[in-house]
Amino acid sequence: MQRFYEDRDALPGDADSQEYYMLIRLPEWLGGQRNDISAYRAYSALDIESHCRVGYWPNQDRMDIVDPCHSNRYRPWDGLTYSGASSFGLSGGAILFTTDHLALPQMRLGVDKDGYIVAYKPDNQLHGDGVVGEGRRMTSEVLKQSNQELIETMGESSSNDADFYLPPELLPGYHLIWLSPSNYGFDSGYDFGGQASVFAEYRHTDSRESYDYSVAIVPLSNESEFALAFEEGPCLRDRAKS
Repeated sequence: MQRFYEDRDALPGDADSQEYYMLIRLPEWLGGQRNDISAYRAYSALDIESHCRVGYWPNQDRMDIVDPCHSNRYRPWDGLTYSGASSFGLSGGAILFTTDHLALPQMRLGVDKDGYIVAYKPDNQLHGDGVVGEGRRMTSEVLKQSNQELIETMGESSSNDADFYLPPELLPGYHLIWLSPSNYGFDSGYDFGGQASVFAEYRHTDSRESYDYSVAIVPLSNESEFALAFEEGPCLRDRAKS
C-alpha cells in the first residue's frame, strides 16, 4: 500500500479508459454480509457486447449488473450474463458459435498484510480472467461448479433455517442462470403469494429464450397456504380452496 500512495498521482495519466473495473459488494443472500474477501468481486465496467459502461444496482428491485444501452444483465456472483444479447453469444460485435458461457472479465482479489483489498493484474485470457470488451468464457463444467458454490452460499446465508436443494444443472445442458429470494426474481409474474423463499431460473446453452424453466421453493409451514396437513396422513392442503 505504501507504493500505491507514492505512485497514485501518476495513475490517472497511465490509465486506459477501456480498462475501468468496478469493485462491488455482493448482496447479503450471496454472502455479502461476510467480513472477508469472499463478499467482494471486481469486474470490468465495459459491457462485452455494446461496450457501454455497465453499472451495479444493489437496490432491492434489481441486485445485478446492468448495461443501460442494450439491457444486458450480469449476475454479481460470477459476472455471468443471463439476459440480453450478450447472454445469447454476442460479444465484441460478433456472434460466437461456442458452447462456452460468457461473463464479464474479472480481477482476482486478495488481502494484504495490512488488511487492504488488493487486486491482481488480469491475465487477459478468454478462459482465464477474461478480455475487456470480449468477455470471459466459462465452460459448462466451470459454470456448473460456480452454480454449486452459489447454491451452497445462498443456503448458508438464508435467514430461513429450512434446508433446500437445487441442482446446478436441471437437465442435461440446462444450467442455473439466476438464483435469489423470490422477491428479487426478475420475472415478477411468479410470486406465489409472497410465500416462495427461493426462486431459480434455468436455461439451455443453445436457448434464445430469457429462461426455459423456473423453480420456486415454497416453505411448508403451518402458516403457508401450501402447508402439510396430517389429520388423515400427509397431504398438501390448499387453504385457498378450503
